[in-house]
Amino acid sequence: MRFGTRRMTNAERDAFVNVKGQQSWQAFRARMDTASSLEDAFAIARTGAVKPQAGWGYYDHLRLFLRTFNVPRGATPAEKVLYGEFIRRLERGGELKRERAWEVLEKLNR
Repeated sequence: MRFGTRRMTNAERDAFVNVKGQQSWQAFRARMDTASSLEDAFAIARTGAVKPQAGWGYYDHLRLFLRTFNVPRGATPAEKVLYGEFIRRLERGGELKRERAWEVLEKLNR
């Protein structure tokens, strides 16, 4: 990566990567905040970033979570909170039974 004609320093590159990562998280979170069904979430997972694009891990973790309702290895605390909010929306909408929702929420809180 270059700014202008000179090579980026390590600090500049790290700052650039951090900004891209933050933007990816914000975009992912905004999409997940609109998901009110499993169909919505699967659509987000299908159309998300893939390796090596910025933010690909969020979509990879979501795909794993939706398949098993287990916490993916490497998921951040913020991702777990986001999944918990999604599970609560599924329960309120009647797409997930209360007992199953509580079971998943318990896994997310470990």
